[in-house]
Amino acid sequence: MIFLEYETLEPIDSLLWHAYPKHESVMEIYDVGELTVEVLDHPSLRSSIDLAVIAFSLLVFHKNEIIAVFQIEQEDLRSLSEKLGCSIRELQNEYRTKGMLSDPRVYIYTKEQRKDEGPYEEELTFFCAREFLLELMCDTFDLLADPVLRG
Repeated sequence: MIFLEYETLEPIDSLLWHAYPKHESVMEIYDVGELTVEVLDHPSLRSSIDLAVIAFSLLVFHKNEIIAVFQIEQEDLRSLSEKLGCSIRELQNEYRTKGMLSDPRVYIYTKEQRKDEGPYEEELTFFCAREFLLELMCDTFDLLADPVLRG
């Protein structure tokens, strides 16, 4: 796990990362101290390079700027197959799956880095993912305040 100081993070350039979510599908908004957090459900990507599918995402705002993104992603094996010029079966064997998506993984994005936090092993439902990502965000920023759902 990484620890971040939200006061020192610069806004993220939405064009920098291929798996950056579109600002859509906002399901809930939370206030956590000086931060505002939007929970997204299966948002599409800003990039036309669709190598991943986002299950759930948190956009973290400080002073009305997005400074971090916490999300659960799955690699799209069909897109990877097409981009890499290899068969889907090869990728399914490599990823040890029979489906078209890899196992879910957790990532934290800032302006400076994309950090792989490892596999997501909880149930892939909105409730479980939201709780997991909010807890990870609070731990990452060492926040003591509980997230408060807006109206």
